[in-house]
Amino acid sequence: MKKVLFIPLISVSIIFILFAGVSSPARASSLSLEQQNQLAAISLSFDSLKSLFNKLKAAIMEKITPAYFELPVKFLKPKTVYANQVITIKPQEYAGGLRNPLKGIRNPISHYGSIFKTYVGWNEIENRASDGVDKIIDYTNRGFSSNYTSTQKWTDLMSKNMKVILRVYLEWPNRKPPNPKTVWPSDMTTGDYSSAQFKQRVVKLIKKMAQAWDNDPRVGFINMGIIGWWGEHHHPHLSAEMQQILGDAFKKYFKNKLIMVRYPSDFKSYQFGFHKDDFLRGSMSAFESDLLKNRWKTAPMGGEIDYNLLSGNTPKDSNDALLYHSDLLTDLFRRYHYTEMDIRGPNYNVDNRAALQAKESL
Repeated sequence: MKKVLFIPLISVSIIFILFAGVSSPARASSLSLEQQNQLAAISLSFDSLKSLFNKLKAAIMEKITPAYFELPVKFLKPKTVYANQVITIKPQEYAGGLRNPLKGIRNPISHYGSIFKTYVGWNEIENRASDGVDKIIDYTNRGFSSNYTSTQKWTDLMSKNMKVILRVYLEWPNRKPPNPKTVWPSDMTTGDYSSAQFKQRVVKLIKKMAQAWDNDPRVGFINMGIIGWWGEHHHPHLSAEMQQILGDAFKKYFKNKLIMVRYPSDFKSYQFGFHKDDFLRGSMSAFESDLLKNRWKTAPMGGEIDYNLLSGNTPKDSNDALLYHSDLLTDLFRRYHYTEMDIRGPNYNVDNRAALQAKESL
């Protein structure tokens, strides 16, 4: 195509040069009268040819797109060609629920959420003080690998465009073997939450966590965790000193990832998000307090819900219970602006028909 377009220009250019040479004044003065008359006639033809050349050049310029300008023809300039046809796209309407980034029903992985939470044992990412941030990065990369065999499966997250919520913990009561109930580093004393060693180590760990996760695009949010059963800040509860140690460290080192805490009243001077891991148990007044009523605008709100915490004639099957109470849950999620929620139940199945109907409704 390029050769066809440029041959006329090259041919006309050669003719143009030849006639320009013949018509020079120096040579015309040495010709006879008859020859000069012939030259005049040729000059008229040359003028016509010159006009034709310009018209041909303009015509070719109208047809050529910028993609053709690869040859070193200096007098040609790219010209953008626009389609003269308007294409109208009408997406098919979808009446079901759509997931939004960093929101939705999580755990297990499903269409109805773009977020997933996992627990990380302290000794899995730091077993001794000498362990560096590379160990945390390696653990994270293995977590997102299809070859990862831990009970905390992170597979398929990237392919589904999902992010992970990370929570480091030290104790998991009532866990059955072979899973350990405690995951303390080997050079620390199990259950020691108050020593000078613990206070120093926890700050250093938070710094390493931030170095590994604060700029990792696979990570969505960070649960503060670490202390207490499941990292939920009870058994033991945080002392005032520990509240400040943790609050200051997470605020200092995490500049990009949003932090979520179990008890907002422990961190009144910080703008952390909130995770209520027993949604519907006890009072919901915390959401309506001055401390949290507008927090959802700047921080994530999440948690877990057990099917048997709902009042009334709750079905014994956790899948049916979710559907049974879907209207109530929808109202509560909207009222308290929940970002993400985990559904808990002894036989909860993400592929169960009732569970799918409930998720679609929520």
